[in-house]
Amino acid sequence: MANNLTLLLCIACGLWGVQSVSPVQKVLGLIDEMAVKVTADRDAAVAEFTAFSQYAFKADRDKMYALKKSAENIEAFNAAIVDSQATIASHEEAIPDISAKISEASSDLDEAIALRAKEHADFLAEEKSLVSDIEALGTVMETLAQQASFAQLSPKAKSGIQALREGLARMADSEFVMNGPAKKVAAFLQAREEGEAGNPGTDVLNVVKEKFEGSLKNSRRKEQETQAAHDSMVMDSENEIKGLTKEKSVNTKGKATASESLAQAQKDLAVETKGEKEDQAFSKNSSVITTSRRAISRLSSRIRTLS
Repeated sequence: MANNLTLLLCIACGLWGVQSVSPVQKVLGLIDEMAVKVTADRDAAVAEFTAFSQYAFKADRDKMYALKKSAENIEAFNAAIVDSQATIASHEEAIPDISAKISEASSDLDEAIALRAKEHADFLAEEKSLVSDIEALGTVMETLAQQASFAQLSPKAKSGIQALREGLARMADSEFVMNGPAKKVAAFLQAREEGEAGNPGTDVLNVVKEKFEGSLKNSRRKEQETQAAHDSMVMDSENEIKGLTKEKSVNTKGKATASESLAQAQKDLAVETKGEKEDQAFSKNSSVITTSRRAISRLSSRIRTLS
């Protein structure tokens, strides 16, 4: 600046003799022109850097807020990832256990159904035998009423007597057969077959018939009770299997939902982490710019002083 003033003074002295304006006036005029130019440049620089300063301040503030928000989001995403992983592990642990229970319950149900089918088949065979015994006893009673000898019996009557003997044999382990009326009936049948006379009596035959009919009735009642208990057990087992299947489905869907949440949280975390790094880099550059701005501001102050 001092060199510029010296130059202006020399020019003014050289023009002393050719200008009507005094050298001092000329120098003052040049100084005024330079002052206007410098002031204009200074004001423009100040306006430019003021605007930049405001932008940098706002950018710094926004990025600081963004960094704070990013930290909160990253923490939330990490928590969501941990929670989703725990949920997936829980479902993965529950699903095999539920599957094992379903398999065991289904196996037990199949075994129970197969056993019940065998029991029912045994009942049908027993029922058929008892009905046959009762019918045979009726035939024998009709034959005895006619007092016919064994040799004179019709084939149907002989078949009835043979069926009655087999029916008594099936009851041979009971007190009724060994010591009761059935013993008399058995002796009578043997005597009839050997051609001897004799009759155990209608009362005795009625007692035997009642015994057969009672056995048939009890067998049918037991079959009904067993079938009812079986039906109830099947219903309970099917409901249990249905509940376990539903529980397995819930866990399977829960695992899938948690897996989707985990993938989304991991994706969001990656995006948020990348944005945080970009904001950190911007904030770092913004600090450098702010330092430069302060240096230029000090320079502007010096220009203002010189003017």
